[in-house]
Amino acid sequence: MSKYSLIPTEKVGKHFLYHNHRLYNKLKERDIYGITICRCRKYYSKSKCRVLLRSNDAGEVVSIKSIHKDHEDVKNAEVTMLVARNSAKENIRASKGPVQKVFEKTINKAIAESQQGLKDASKFAPKYKNISKTLYKIKNKDQVSKDKLPNQIEDINFEGDLNEYTMTNCKNRFLLYDDKQEERIICFASNIQLEILSKCKRWHVDGTFRASPSLFYQVYLIHGWLNNEMHSCAYIFLRHKNKNSYSRMIDQLKRNAIVHGFVFQPEVIVGYYLI
Repeated sequence: MSKYSLIPTEKVGKHFLYHNHRLYNKLKERDIYGITICRCRKYYSKSKCRVLLRSNDAGEVVSIKSIHKDHEDVKNAEVTMLVARNSAKENIRASKGPVQKVFEKTINKAIAESQQGLKDASKFAPKYKNISKTLYKIKNKDQVSKDKLPNQIEDINFEGDLNEYTMTNCKNRFLLYDDKQEERIICFASNIQLEILSKCKRWHVDGTFRASPSLFYQVYLIHGWLNNEMHSCAYIFLRHKNKNSYSRMIDQLKRNAIVHGFVFQPEVIVGYYLI
């Protein structure tokens, strides 16, 4: 009896059975004799291939019923990219690096190690824009588990376990304000950032949604243009995208900056959705 391999599918915990350049989907669960029945993946395509494969728990193919027809063998490049896709998810769970960078590094490494040509690999390589949402969900879910991050907005308490996030690496204040209202707004900006922002005549503002923590709708970023350089000066977590949220955000930013001795007088604000 020949051996088979299990190749991860796009669904969590699901696998193709791979044997002799063919992929099979599980059709029936293991019976009392330890036999699992799988059907050719191409059964669900135009070819309607009806080949059935029986396997045992020892990783062996027990029997194959019928003959494959009307479809080509599975390309090695496709198998390589299926495995690489799953490896990217595992690497993102284990890494603290940027999601896109970890994803691209994993895929490129898989292509190099398999010695697949770029032309062949590109046909089956997962596209980042198509998988990014899934990857960020994996990253966020795993980070909550590792760091014991809050699961609800009410659980955010900077006076407890999250106090370390209120300070910079140099142990200076970083949390500017947390209004603790129902539509909670949290702003991070150090004194150095506030000083830069107070000297800038031109601000650039925008919200990012994809990288926002799951408990918030967006992270609003305020940059200042000073000495021919763009400086990142404030990071504001918002639960909504509306005029009321933006008005409260700016009002609290200005009032808290004054408390720390800084006054804002921008002449130009470049951005969207501010008013």
